[in-house]
Amino acid sequence: MKRIFVSSTFVDLEEHRRAAIKAIRQLGAVDIAMEHFGARDERPKNECIRLIREETDVFVGIYAHRYGFIPEGEAVSITESEYREAVRAGVPVLVYLVDDNHPWPPLMIDKQVAAEKLAAFKAELRLAKITDTFGTPHELAAAIAADLGRHFSGAADPEPPIHGLLHEPSNQWVSPVRRNRWRYKVVVFDLDGTLLRGPAFDFSWEAIWKGLGFTRGIQSELKREYRRRTNKDSSKAARIKAYQAWCDKAVEYFKSRTLTRGQLREMSQALTLTKNCRKALEHLREEGLVLAIVSGGIHTFLEDSFPDFREYFDFVFINELVFASDEKLEGVRATAYDFQGKAVALELVCTQSGCSTQETVFVGDHFNDEAIMVKAGKAIAYPPMDAVVIGVSHIAIEEDDLSKIIPHVLVE
Repeated sequence: MKRIFVSSTFVDLEEHRRAAIKAIRQLGAVDIAMEHFGARDERPKNECIRLIREETDVFVGIYAHRYGFIPEGEAVSITESEYREAVRAGVPVLVYLVDDNHPWPPLMIDKQVAAEKLAAFKAELRLAKITDTFGTPHELAAAIAADLGRHFSGAADPEPPIHGLLHEPSNQWVSPVRRNRWRYKVVVFDLDGTLLRGPAFDFSWEAIWKGLGFTRGIQSELKREYRRRTNKDSSKAARIKAYQAWCDKAVEYFKSRTLTRGQLREMSQALTLTKNCRKALEHLREEGLVLAIVSGGIHTFLEDSFPDFREYFDFVFINELVFASDEKLEGVRATAYDFQGKAVALELVCTQSGCSTQETVFVGDHFNDEAIMVKAGKAIAYPPMDAVVIGVSHIAIEEDDLSKIIPHVLVE
């Protein structure tokens, strides 16, 4: 029988743990849980670590709004220590984070130092692991049952590497959220077609296809293949792998025509930033908002058209092309944060900034922004480029002038 270690805090997740353990047992597996130690947060750490190292087949980490008990003389909670031991021991890890928008008892939400430690831990989890979210005990149990079922059947492939975070604050960064008096604390922008404009320019990938003389048929077939794969398996791991394969195949076509970094600089020359871009961003930063870019585009277009972007944005998620010393294209680190992954990036930014997704604004223009637009507290179509965006946005701005978003962001 497979043995599943269930790690979480206890008093805030008692019902969720009960549902998770029931799901594990229904799969014919054995749960290793703190309930066997008397069901308390102050469980015996050394014994838990031993069980993870010596007797665990799969580690299930469930995290809500409490960091957990920190033993005397130590810096991290038992809950975090259990996760770290599972990683050290090479045990398969499944991570579930409570949806920030799911109602939660205020008394079960940490504050001050514990909240800061929890935010840092969650941010690390989102970067290092493919995480799933839950609200009710039933939702958690269903997710665990599905993931363990795939794992037991052998259908679950090893986790793909997670790329896409090109820029983030230093360890000394202090989120400005606490001095922000406005309803919204974070503004996230799309890049291609939103901040970056040009004649007949919608997507940076498409600009390369056109620039190298490829027909639209090749692009369409790669997109259909991605859709087929994600329709067949919609899990996060499968989605990330399908997206990486899509990007890898595109890059192989680009390499066949010896694409270089210099050619990409030339392609960017026709592009400009949206009107009043820096001015509007400076205004938002002065008001204490955290700013981010979450894009399915390509980093070279950002670097060439907006070389000082790091002075304006706290976080940037984007695909990164890799070049050899002679500037010839070598490969791609595909972002895990496009399409549905954009909403995951929003959660990551909120975790590190200290706010909820309902305190965010997303500004974008195309169909791949749908998931993040639905997740954000306010969605601005800038400009509204297709029916999907028009359908899920709260506000549509046709005019090419970024300052037009400010009255919709600085709301009390």
